[in-house]
Amino acid sequence: MSVFWVRCDKIRNFVSDYSQILRLLDGSGTNSEVSRNPTKVLAQVDRTLKDGPTSWILILDNADNLQMFRDRSGDGICINDYLPSRGRILLTTQDRRFHGEFSDASDGLEIKPMDDEQAITLLLNSVPDDLQTSEPSTVKTLIQELGNLLLAIAQAAANVGERLLSIDAYLHGYLDKKRRMELLSLPVYSPRSAPQSLLIAWDISFEYIEAQNPAAAEIICKIGLCHWDAVPSVLINGRSRDEFISSIGLLLNLCMISRSYVDMPETIYDGWDVYSAHPILHECMLRRLSPEQRKFYLRDMIGRLEVHYSVFVPDSLESDLSHYLPGRLFLPRALEILEHQAAWGYAESTDLRLLKMIATFTGLIGYYSTSHELGLRAIATAAE
Repeated sequence: MSVFWVRCDKIRNFVSDYSQILRLLDGSGTNSEVSRNPTKVLAQVDRTLKDGPTSWILILDNADNLQMFRDRSGDGICINDYLPSRGRILLTTQDRRFHGEFSDASDGLEIKPMDDEQAITLLLNSVPDDLQTSEPSTVKTLIQELGNLLLAIAQAAANVGERLLSIDAYLHGYLDKKRRMELLSLPVYSPRSAPQSLLIAWDISFEYIEAQNPAAAEIICKIGLCHWDAVPSVLINGRSRDEFISSIGLLLNLCMISRSYVDMPETIYDGWDVYSAHPILHECMLRRLSPEQRKFYLRDMIGRLEVHYSVFVPDSLESDLSHYLPGRLFLPRALEILEHQAAWGYAESTDLRLLKMIATFTGLIGYYSTSHELGLRAIATAAE
């Protein structure tokens, strides 16, 4: 059974992930002509999945916007047009409108929090024995405060283990933090927010990181500016190698980030490490940034992107698709940075070079609408 995992939070991520299926199935995704015609490769993936053996499952993750499945984007892409009519498809969403429209009403499954017994078992199995409390009532109080949510419990357990706290001490700090945070007016769930317990657990960990390792706090802030998945280390490392390794180790231990995998030869991408954060944590970090931090980190990231895209953009059209792979890896991060820059009004004339580079690169790989839009922005920036 093959499992194909496709991000559906944004059209460009869907195109990037879905097109990789073709290369995995028959290798034709390496053809440069197909690479420069996204709708062609999407249609070919659809046909290949539909006409071939159905020993696969397609996971459409973070599909929280039904309109992306109904309407065409600026690139003329509607996700629903390219989904196979046979086979196994699993869609994860917080948009209840999918239930009954995208699938039969009887096919939906609501994922609910664990019961108390499951939550207590998870917490105690994740915390060293010497840090566990002898009072079962304390454990039960904590898991109920955490809403019996797996992510929140995992974050709390990681914090307890890293800081060598007892469960009693963590519960005390959690309740104190809850009283200080003005989050009670937030809805429990919505596509653009998170459960209150998860926000508190992450905030506790971030305050600890800020106090113990400012370099690690800087890294997680930079990841907040990028797309949440597969962020190359060269975009977020501004310290010495030893300090960076130590900071990454702390973030991994606290379950703030995870390592990702780059599916391309090491000779092409220079062996960069890549890291991901949970999409909800990514949004939380973005909201935490002050205007001064946003501007500071944006300037740093734009400078790094300019250095790399000066290498990624070829002087002429390349027939070998592998020449474009590093630029493709960086592209969602670059576009996210440019979106923030425009939304926050931080554009400067010195950014014109990066706009031109990304406009050129997106045109070379077939993202013509994006290329056109960025080209117009570059012209407008040059005229200011």
